[in-house]
Formats: sequence, C-alpha cells, structure tokens
Amino acid sequence: MGHNTRLTADDYARIRADYRKWRVNVGWTIALVILTLACAATYLYFSNTWVKIVAMGLAVGFFYRLSRRDGHAEGYIEGYEAGHDAAIYKAVGIKSEEVAEMREFATQMERDDMVVGKMNEREKTD
Repeated sequence: MGHNTRLTADDYARIRADYRKWRVNVGWTIALVILTLACAATYLYFSNTWVKIVAMGLAVGFFYRLSRRDGHAEGYIEGYEAGHDAAIYKAVGIKSEEVAEMREFATQMERDDMVVGKMNEREKTD
C-alpha cells in the first residue's frame, strides 16, 4: 500500500491476456468436473478391477487439478480485493498505519462482542 504504482500500456495488455487465458481455463475446469464425475460413475458401474483402478487413478488426477485451480482462483480473488481496498484507501487518503489501527480496533470489538455474548448466555442459563 505504501507504493506509488502506475500501470503502463504493457501492464494493461498483459492483464487483458491473462484474463483471456483465465476464461479459457474456466471451460477446462468444467471439462475436468465432468471427467471426474465420469470416472466416479465408471468406478461405480463397472466390476472389472482394472477398469476401477484406471478410473480411480484418473479421478484422483482430475480432482488434484481441480483443487489446484480452486487455490489459484482463491489467490486471485484475495489479490483483487487487496488491490481494490488499497485503491480506496489511497483515494480517500487513509495511510497504511491507519488501516492497521482500524483492523486492530475491529478485531478488539469482535472479541468484546463475543465476551458480551457469552456473558449474556450465562445470565440466561443461571
């Protein structure tokens, strides 16, 4: 947040290219879900041990790839939200020290609310 970052035309071109790649990956994600489900159905439907082993192996591989994609998507969302928040703080003129104080204050308020809630529960049961 303390950085003064400006995006260049090359940055915008790279971001647009990354977005196009991401959209293609969404299609592959749907295909991976379908393939994982097909492998699970194959495992349940067929009684041949070798077919079950191959189906389970493929299903594990597809599920692993899906899990990795989910992790990447979560990181992308967290990064986007952090950048969005940083832009708002910069536009409003809030410094990083003030943000840290606000977060600490919010955490303390949450703790206080939990303690008061527990005390209220105790009073009701007594």
